[in-house]
Amino acid sequence: MEMFVKVLKSVSDKTRIRILKLLLSAGRPLCICEIVDCLGLAQYNISKHVKELKNAGLVSEKRAGRFMYYALIKSPDNFHKHIHAAVGAVSDRETVEDFKKLSKRSSCAIPAKSNNG
Repeated sequence: MEMFVKVLKSVSDKTRIRILKLLLSAGRPLCICEIVDCLGLAQYNISKHVKELKNAGLVSEKRAGRFMYYALIKSPDNFHKHIHAAVGAVSDRETVEDFKKLSKRSSCAIPAKSNNG
């Protein structure tokens, strides 16, 4: 039960939903600088929110040199699949603009490989 509460609390924040939606839409790991640029928020703020998502088991991180990449953890259980589906269904002006910014942006210099299945 605690895991469910932790996940639901983590997705109860607008910025964290935007981060998850961006990761879902991208379909690849994103560098912290890509997330910062797309959301237009300070790096320390994004890092704080990503840490919450990571602690809830929704996001993984991987360091590549001085770059930190984040990816969705694709869990086989139905609860996490439903969370991903719910976040994927979010379609408002901000999340659409976030993805447009990502589409126009070139990716970081060091590509990260996802190892979360």
